[in-house]
Amino acid sequence: MAEARFLIRLGNTNGYRPSDGGDLLRKLRASLAGHDARAMNLRVSSRAVEFDLFTGHESPRAVLCAGWRSIGPVVTERRLDVPGAPRTLEEAMLEARALFEEERFWEVHESLEEAWRRSAGGEKEWLQGLILLAAALVHHQRREPSVAWPMMADALHRLAKAPASAGGWNLAELRDRFQTVFTSKTLDFPSEL
Repeated sequence: MAEARFLIRLGNTNGYRPSDGGDLLRKLRASLAGHDARAMNLRVSSRAVEFDLFTGHESPRAVLCAGWRSIGPVVTERRLDVPGAPRTLEEAMLEARALFEEERFWEVHESLEEAWRRSAGGEKEWLQGLILLAAALVHHQRREPSVAWPMMADALHRLAKAPASAGGWNLAELRDRFQTVFTSKTLDFPSEL
């Protein structure tokens, strides 16, 4: 069997911050020793510690171990190497907004990417802005400000001509809020947009 890829989210019940990411990744990797699995791309939000799990097993349950429980309970597990069903722009936007509110920024990017590929013109530009904003926030979760801030600047530039709202998002408020974040270089994750 080819290697399967999963997104694992553990509840952040211990108040971990992005600065804890390196220690958490080492702990996860140590817990996987002797298993047919590897952990990569760890991200920390106020709600979850998430990472990619690559394994030769069909289910991540085959390698879930006690070392993970000390970090937090499994909140979600999602297979990433199997394509999802096609969705309309509206469906993708609604899903992405719900994911954004849960600080699941990597999944926001994934949710919007297919719609972005099918779009054109101004719509393609502001969708790319949303994708870049989500990606910037992923880099913040990974404690990579030298990547996050320039990416956020690009996202805000692309969102400048976005409609005021689309797909359940108040894009004008989102743009204004993150312009303030960018200007102050201070980021506290918003929970309702």
